[in-house]
Amino acid sequence: MIKTVRLKPENIPDLLEFTRQDGFPYAVDEEMVKDYCTGKDPTDMCVQTYGVYDDEQLIATMTASFIKVFYHPDSPKGRTVHISGAFTRPERRRQGFGTMLLEKIRADAKEYFHADYLCCDTYAPEFFGKYGFKENAEDRMWIII
Repeated sequence: MIKTVRLKPENIPDLLEFTRQDGFPYAVDEEMVKDYCTGKDPTDMCVQTYGVYDDEQLIATMTASFIKVFYHPDSPKGRTVHISGAFTRPERRRQGFGTMLLEKIRADAKEYFHADYLCCDTYAPEFFGKYGFKENAEDRMWIII
């Protein structure tokens, strides 16, 4: 059974194992994993990692940073969610798991955090562009939610 979840403290061992596989793009230590598996609802500023499980195996992750920024006309609530750290096990890519994660983050960003924008670095413009993200001059991609 495939499910998309916000990772919680009980998911720490799964995320640690996941980050140690070949090809994971950056070094992660146990303290970072604990921070990313807070289990908090994103009602205030926090960093939260989301995961897709196939039965008991973690197969994809994406991290969202819920950020309060200064008010400006394009962001009346001053709330942005920055997406980063997306990774899917190589043998499970192109099966829609990134889409599932992005949809879960977007729903939480609207429901709990009342965000104005989702943003990400231009690391994967072909992926994020499919969902309406637009590049700007700061090497970021944005979408109004």
